Amino acid sequence: ERAIARLEALQSVTDVGLAHLDLSELLRELLDRVREVTEADTAAILLPDEEGDGLRVVTSVGVSADPGRARRDLLEVPLLHDGREIGLLQLGSGAEAHFAGADRTLLDLVAQRAALAIVHARLYERARDVAVTLQRSLLPGAPAPVPGLDLAVRYLPGQEGAEVGGDWYDVVRLPDDRVVLIVGDVEGRGTTAAALMGRR
Repeated sequence: ERAIARLEALQSVTDVGLAHLDLSELLRELLDRVREVTEADTAAILLPDEEGDGLRVVTSVGVSADPGRARRDLLEVPLLHDGREIGLLQLGSGAEAHFAGADRTLLDLVAQRAALAIVHARLYERARDVAVTLQRSLLPGAPAPVPGLDLAVRYLPGQEGAEVGGDWYDVVRLPDDRVVLIVGDVEGRGTTAAALMGRR
């Protein structure tokens, strides 16, 4: 029964990795599930710092035990992607010898999936940032002044996790002093849609 429960928990971690969450939300959810399965006190993911000099904790869950009252048991496994270490998955317990061999096996499998989820989330964030930057650069600046009207524009991309598309807007003054407000969206998503919008 314990083995079945662990396999189901591993599947739940995989499911999290496939969800469209932002990276910090994804990591917290992964750690919550891993900690629950292993009954660890703490779980953390460490990734390289910006200078590349070492690892820093980017997300952690749980409460550390008082080190003066109990010896800690620490279990660490590397996060590997394409044979390269991209970080570390760490579990901690205030109880001595808390983790068993089965925990290490499970954590190795979880680390594989966590690494893949982290890489995918980073790629998604980069692609989204490129699309947002491209789209912002193609949108018109301040609208042309129209007598009798105060005009302002503000562009906010879709909700967190949504891909940017080819949104556009414009204000056109007609010869008879009428004003047309235009809002459109090029079909598609990402940089392709944003670039196509720029040709319109």
